[in-house]
Amino acid sequence: MQISTKRVNVLFIVPSLQFGGAEKKIVDFILRMDKTKFCPIVCKFVDNGDYEVMLKQSFIKIYTVRRRFKYDLSVVLKLIAIMKTEHIQIVQTTLVIANLFGRIAAILAHVPIIIATEHSMGSGRQGIYTIINRYLSYLTDKIIVVAKAQKLFLNKVEHIPNDKMQVIYNGVDINKFHPKPKDNEMKNRFAIRDTCKVVGILATLRPTKGHELFLKAARKILRLVSDVKFLIVGDGPERENIKKIAFELNISANVIFAGNIIDVPQVLSLFDISVLSSSSEVETFPNALLESMAMGIPVVSTNVGAVDEIIIDGEVGFLIQPGNSEMLAEKVVVLLKDEQLRLKMGNAARKRVVEFFNIDTMIKERETLYETLLVRKNLICHEQLKIQY
Repeated sequence: MQISTKRVNVLFIVPSLQFGGAEKKIVDFILRMDKTKFCPIVCKFVDNGDYEVMLKQSFIKIYTVRRRFKYDLSVVLKLIAIMKTEHIQIVQTTLVIANLFGRIAAILAHVPIIIATEHSMGSGRQGIYTIINRYLSYLTDKIIVVAKAQKLFLNKVEHIPNDKMQVIYNGVDINKFHPKPKDNEMKNRFAIRDTCKVVGILATLRPTKGHELFLKAARKILRLVSDVKFLIVGDGPERENIKKIAFELNISANVIFAGNIIDVPQVLSLFDISVLSSSSEVETFPNALLESMAMGIPVVSTNVGAVDEIIIDGEVGFLIQPGNSEMLAEKVVVLLKDEQLRLKMGNAARKRVVEFFNIDTMIKERETLYETLLVRKNLICHEQLKIQY
């Protein structure tokens, strides 16, 4: 096989480029990967998307392959055509539907290296997909998982071979996400007084994110600490329902719906405490916790997915039982009433992210995986790892 001396063409296949944790991590990687070695190309199944502008500003080529219905197999043929036209050497897929269509297309197109990225260990993982996923894993060079608990789950429950999986933790840009004073523009935008404490949640507005639990805890918190605003950052199909719940709980005056905000550090600067109230059906390794911690914000989170690989309970924040609004309220009140504890936990949170969840580490580990597989497939040689190829 002829060894390449050019940049390696990498096709990233994602369901969409809309707001979401998995989407954000793949965009972070694409924007920061070594462009002297790799040429990233993106393919999505949905028009537009919040992150599409960022990629276009960096001159990343983007394809859209539309699906007429859920399992539209014509998508596979279109993906094959793109892979052949662009001379793709690595395909990396992300999330369920992209992992399915993208890997099938890559196998049929004889793409040398196929990598899948798994972000889930809960809902959406059942039935025929689980069976297909298991068989596709044998034809996949490597499956990136984002937590040790996720690797254990996929091996034990879905019987994915351990040697096919590699844990690469998600990372945060610690130069972008860092402790800063509360942003005056944001304070004015949401009419937050200087004396007011802010308990925030950064999550898509869907049932599994547990906003109802967050609001029930908010009502309990307000009985003990009055000058508090509860800032809900994000949007989604449950927005009106969550507003209705806040009204029924008679706490609407203390709840702010911020919607989607692209400048996440700007809005996180308002948080005194960051909450994750998700159910066990959805979370694996939530970016919202990492970003909050990098900003020096103590966190209170339901103990779901691999959250306990992020949070050291009692050191950087608190872990609570899923669905327990009493416990959530109790831990938030402890932090609201103890400024020194908030500062201590926030500093420890920042330190933990810098040490273990730095985006530079994530990028290096993913690029090293690419290079290892390229050498193994004789697409580049060892000497080329030291120079531009």
